[in-house]
Amino acid sequence: MVKSYKFGILFCKEGQTREEEMFSNVHGDEAFESFLTFLGEKIVLKGWEGYRGGLDARNDSTGTHSIYTQYSDFEIMFHISTFLPFAVDDP
Repeated sequence: MVKSYKFGILFCKEGQTREEEMFSNVHGDEAFESFLTFLGEKIVLKGWEGYRGGLDARNDSTGTHSIYTQYSDFEIMFHISTFLPFAVDDP
């Protein structure tokens, strides 16, 4: 039985309709930040020894932080769009 899961969380501003627009958001609004707090604990990825869900815990190539939680016997790592590295010239 799988005991670990990863879920992607994408922040979409009003009026955004294209994926490229949404992934270019480097910050969420107050409601989004509150939602992330509800989901779990903000953790530092570098050196993280728990379930990573494919995120880089050595070189920050997938960002410096993420949201992690445990529920019952399950581990959940959230991939947060506003925490992921973004470069304007990389669609």
